[in-house]
Amino acid sequence: MKKYIFFAFLILCPSCVLATPIIKDISSAYTSNSLVFTAIYESPDNSFDPWTIGGWCFQIFIDTDQDDSTGLYSGGFEFNVRAVELEANGFIHVRRTEGGGGPGGWGESMGTVPLTLGDSFFSTIIPLSFLDYDDGSLDYRLDIYDTIEGDWQGTGITHAGGTFYVGSSSPIPEPATIALLGIGLIGLAMASRKKAIR
Repeated sequence: MKKYIFFAFLILCPSCVLATPIIKDISSAYTSNSLVFTAIYESPDNSFDPWTIGGWCFQIFIDTDQDDSTGLYSGGFEFNVRAVELEANGFIHVRRTEGGGGPGGWGESMGTVPLTLGDSFFSTIIPLSFLDYDDGSLDYRLDIYDTIEGDWQGTGITHAGGTFYVGSSSPIPEPATIALLGIGLIGLAMASRKKAIR
């Protein structure tokens, strides 16, 4: 398994205020049929928004075969979970990177998954069927972006990379994994809400 590491670099942008959060902890855990990805973070204003200048968003690149010669980039990422493609219902796309096509050439959509956003965390549950029934042993790279002024495909905005984090999955004991995870996320959300009210 890869050791958890962190790398950051600055983008000079005099016309924008950078809002990317600082990731404090990442859990990339799998059950018998899904990958549960959760990141806990600190952010000055919690402005997740892929389409408004001053916001931030992310992508999760996934390497399911641990073979750097397949997929994209030096990590060989076969799939991409794109929070930059946020649908009106709060779902985001999972794309297969090989073969091209799709927005920006990121590949065909395997489907959409719900994105859960709290004041200090985000989480998504990805069926392993979307990842070609992977065995759950996978590596990831989480890229965080600032939403800044630009002209990507005529939208008037673009996404500037600020930080990325890499790591590997780990198993969650069964049974009732999703129920226990849900309780944990509800607790995080309630704690964040109480903190915001004070």
